[in-house]
Amino acid sequence: MGFFEDVGGFFSSAANAVAGAVEKAADAVKSFVNAVGDAVSDVVETIGNGIQDGMNALGTVLSGIPFIGGFLSGALAWMGGIVAGIFNLYGAIVKAVFGIIGGVLGGLMKIIGGILTLHGSLILDGFIDIGSSIAGAFISIVGTFASLIQRVIPFINNDRALTKEEKIALANVFRHSLALYNIRLKSNNGAGGTFTLDNTIYTNIPNLMVPLDTLVHECVHVWQYQNLGSRYLADALGAQAVYGRDPEDPCKSGSAYDWLGELDRGKSLWEDFNLEAQAQLVQEIWLDGTITTNMVGVTNNTVETGNGAFYKKPLDPENLDLELKENFIASNNPQIAPDPRDQSQNILLHCPRDGKDYTQLAIDSVKTMRGRWNFRLSKLI
Repeated sequence: MGFFEDVGGFFSSAANAVAGAVEKAADAVKSFVNAVGDAVSDVVETIGNGIQDGMNALGTVLSGIPFIGGFLSGALAWMGGIVAGIFNLYGAIVKAVFGIIGGVLGGLMKIIGGILTLHGSLILDGFIDIGSSIAGAFISIVGTFASLIQRVIPFINNDRALTKEEKIALANVFRHSLALYNIRLKSNNGAGGTFTLDNTIYTNIPNLMVPLDTLVHECVHVWQYQNLGSRYLADALGAQAVYGRDPEDPCKSGSAYDWLGELDRGKSLWEDFNLEAQAQLVQEIWLDGTITTNMVGVTNNTVETGNGAFYKKPLDPENLDLELKENFIASNNPQIAPDPRDQSQNILLHCPRDGKDYTQLAIDSVKTMRGRWNFRLSKLI
C-alpha cells in the first residue's frame, strides 16, 4: 500500500501545483484585461469631467455679471453635469465590457483547470468570476445611467471634485495605487447614507463635507473599482448579503464590516477579506493608527495618533537619523465625534474592537493596497 500511497500523493501534489498555476494565470488575465479597460474608460471619464470643470470655471467668471450672472453660472453648471454624466456612462460601459471579457476568460480558465485537476473549489471560483463580472457590470451601468437621469433634472444635481486637502490625505493613504482626478462627491438627495458607485461617492451629508475617515473608507471602494473592475460591486453586495449588518445592532460581531470577523473565519490576508471589511480596516487604521518619531540621540519621542498618522511614513526618509515607527491597536474605546448629518448628536467613529495589537496586519494590508500600480492617465493631472 505504501507504493500506491506514494504514487497517489505524487499525483495529488502535481494536481494541486497545476491548479495553483491555473488560478494565478487566470487572475493575471483578469487583471490585465481590467487594466486595459480601466485605462480606456479613464480617458473617457477625464474628458467629461474636464469639460464640466471648465464650464464650472466659466460659470464662476460669468457669475459677476449683473442680473444674469447667476442664471448663466447655474445653466453652465447644469449643462456641465449632464456632459460629465454622459461621458461617465460611456466610461462605465467600456469598463464593464472589459470586465466581463476578463471575468469570462479567467473564469473559463479556472473551470477547465478545475475539471482537469479535479479541483471543485477552482471550478466554483471560475463560475463566481463569470457571474460577478456580469452582475457587477450590470449594476455599474444601471447605476451610472440613473445618475445621468438625476443630472438632467434641474436644481437637484450637486457634485464636486476633491479638495486640495482631501487629495493630500488620500495620496498619503493610497500613494500611486489610486487615481484621484475623476473621483467626485455627489448628493444622493436623501436616497440612503454614503455609498460609492464606480468613481462617484454619493452622500446625504450636508454640503458634501464627508469626514476624512469616511472618505478614506469610500475611496477604498473606488480603489476596488479602479483595480479590480466593475465586479467589485457584486462582490461587495454579496458580502453584505452573506454576512449582513444588523440595523438594530450595527456592531454585532461577524458582520460584513467587521474585519475581526474575517480573521475569525481564517482569513489572515487583507486581500482575502470581503470588500466591506477591507474598507473598514483601512478606515480604522486612519482613525486609530499611530506613528512614533525617534531621533537618534534624543530620549523624548513624539507620538502622533489618528487623523491618518499611520500613513504618513515616507517611503524614502530624507533624514536618516529619524526613525518613524507605525503602530495600530484595534481600539476598544473608539473616538466620538459630532454626527456629520446632525451636529447636535455625537456618534462612535467605529465599533469597539478587542484592544489588541494588529500592527503587522496593518502594515501588510497597507503595503498590499499600495502595491497595486494604477495605470490611469488622469493621475498626471
